[in-house]
Amino acid sequence: MLSHRATKRLENFQSNPYPAPKGAYHDPIIHPEGVINLSTAENSLLSDDVIPILESANLKTQHFKYRSTLI
Repeated sequence: MLSHRATKRLENFQSNPYPAPKGAYHDPIIHPEGVINLSTAENSLLSDDVIPILESANLKTQHFKYRSTLI
């Protein structure tokens, strides 16, 4: 059981500071415009796939922010 104060503090609590992006994840066939989540891990095995996508994208500074509130 939590106190009233603890319950109030946890009302807007998010267990994950980096929630999953909304929308489909990238798939070259099914979802070529899908999200590539680069915020949680680096996988050099995917470099050959990811680099051409990033090079062809129209990226802006706000795409590299951690918080969606900065977009």
